[in-house]
Amino acid sequence: MLNESIKQCKKMLDKQGFMLYFRGPMTQNDVVELGKTIQRNVLNNEKNTSVKTKVFSIFVELVQNMIRYSDDQKLKEISKYENHENYIIVRNQNSVYSVICGNVVDKKKHAYLEEKLNILLQMDQQELKVYYKEQRRKAPPEDSLGAGIGLIEMARKSSEPIEYEMTSIDDQYSFFSMSVTI
Repeated sequence: MLNESIKQCKKMLDKQGFMLYFRGPMTQNDVVELGKTIQRNVLNNEKNTSVKTKVFSIFVELVQNMIRYSDDQKLKEISKYENHENYIIVRNQNSVYSVICGNVVDKKKHAYLEEKLNILLQMDQQELKVYYKEQRRKAPPEDSLGAGIGLIEMARKSSEPIEYEMTSIDDQYSFFSMSVTI
């Protein structure tokens, strides 16, 4: 009975194109190991080097953001918030890859992310290229833990507009979900 349940689950995941699914708190070591898994198993059959590179770099950017911007204290209290754990998914349906993530963020970051993403979603590829160059010359935002250009890089590499959603959890926290398509 158990083997049949596992086979059915695997069949459903394969049909939906799920190649990788990770849920829970993430460390830098997890990023390294998941990165190895993606390179070795997930992208092994992809012949287009450009697609491989884009999928891998978007995966790394998303999990780095999860580590940098997730609220560790909130993750410790996560049991109060059903379905609000960090997650990362890599899917391939008909040679179209999606890298999808979700994590708890402070509402102060919520507004920044939403503003930045809405600006990027209004730009075409040429505008993104110019904006990327402009932002590289600037100092990172004060409260940023990185150079502040990761979202721009993802928008440039994405073959479709980035999709995102912010769901309020309480007065202080939101759950941020994002999907990037290659």
